[in-house]
Amino acid sequence: MMELRDKLETALRPLIEREGFELLELEWRPGPNGWTLQLVLDHDTKPITLSDCEEVSRRVEAHLDQSGLIERHYSLEVSSPGLRRVLRKEKDYHRFLGERAKIELKNPFPGTNQRVFRGTLEAVAEGFVLLVDDDNQRRWSLALSEIAKANLDPEINV
Repeated sequence: MMELRDKLETALRPLIEREGFELLELEWRPGPNGWTLQLVLDHDTKPITLSDCEEVSRRVEAHLDQSGLIERHYSLEVSSPGLRRVLRKEKDYHRFLGERAKIELKNPFPGTNQRVFRGTLEAVAEGFVLLVDDDNQRRWSLALSEIAKANLDPEINV
């Protein structure tokens, strides 16, 4: 399974980059109705639109049909990272400085039992993220190496 996933990523990443997008995630998984290839795209300067997803989907589908990499029936899903996008790389934290985020640590923060933090991304430097807690304006310096999961956490007012 992992071997095919790696082959798909190797084949599709350059194609997607030629279209001007970044491949954030590639998932190849079984489901109740067969296999699904899910691609999550990003762009540095603009939001991903439905027509972007449709265009990349057409190109990926044509490339995969021609290459013969996938020999079984599958569904292709192409999407944007969404409002609560995952933050994985240090560049993600830099890009979204000033935005609200939710960060979960692998282990409790030293001297506390707290593993989950919500607040505004204030700075990123030397392997640490500075998060300002919205509730009491406390600043947390969190090591990137200790982050288990992080995503944007926008306030949505309806």
